[in-house]
Amino acid sequence: MTALAVTGGTGFVGSTLIAQALAAGHTVRALTRRPQAPRDNVVWIEGSLETPDGLARLAQGADAVIHIAGVINAPDRAGFAHGNIEGTQAMVAATRTAGVQRFVHVSSLAAREPELSIYGWSKAGAEAVVMDSGLEWSMVRPPAVFGPGDMEMLELFRLAKHRLALLPPGGRLSVIEVSDLGRLLLALAGGGAEGMILEPDDGGVIGRQQRSSGDERDGRQEEPRDQECTRRSRKRDEDRDGQRSERDRPLHERLVHAEDAAAHGVARNPLGHGLDADVHEL
Repeated sequence: MTALAVTGGTGFVGSTLIAQALAAGHTVRALTRRPQAPRDNVVWIEGSLETPDGLARLAQGADAVIHIAGVINAPDRAGFAHGNIEGTQAMVAATRTAGVQRFVHVSSLAAREPELSIYGWSKAGAEAVVMDSGLEWSMVRPPAVFGPGDMEMLELFRLAKHRLALLPPGGRLSVIEVSDLGRLLLALAGGGAEGMILEPDDGGVIGRQQRSSGDERDGRQEEPRDQECTRRSRKRDEDRDGQRSERDRPLHERLVHAEDAAAHGVARNPLGHGLDADVHEL
């Protein structure tokens, strides 16, 4: 049994994660702004990312911190900085003070291109805080998240039901189902994949080793090694030649714990679907 401290636990992703954690036998300490109904094995901690006392109580006695909370909408740059960068600084400080080493940070795919939006800039700034924290961290950059209870993607799925799909140029959309994301976060809380930035979607997980914020240049990650690109190209050719792809394998063959794979230098996909992906050390 592991004690998990969770921010954003009352939100879409956080509530799914808590349900999965309880089902797996863990206990949860969850931050909340308002009173919540009592729940077995859940301790609700009143507070927010702006209340140091609340964050201190949240982290106390935890084995790992999963930081999901953040700001998606803000009126200006200062609002995004306050919610995402300063909020992460506060949670990291509370984690260190409590003596907790394991820190799982939920970022965003937008952090890959921080110059494209203020939101992406703020999420990249939060990543830099975590990278330089000295904690045993792993980071996840989810794309759009969908699933039961989601309202953001609902209209797109309603249209798809009527055989109308609105896609960006190129005809591809990166998404992940909320329970798959929750399972990934739960696996990372148990250890492994330290110092890695994971970019999961319903096609798989790509992981990159990141030592510190100084390893990135201009907010962009370097491209994989040429030999890795060649390996991927050959793999695609093999699949086209009729060899069985990962998607055709039974589910139990595809579920590999992240911590087991990390020991072999590979970011295996702990999700229910998709391909495995090698880790690229920058």
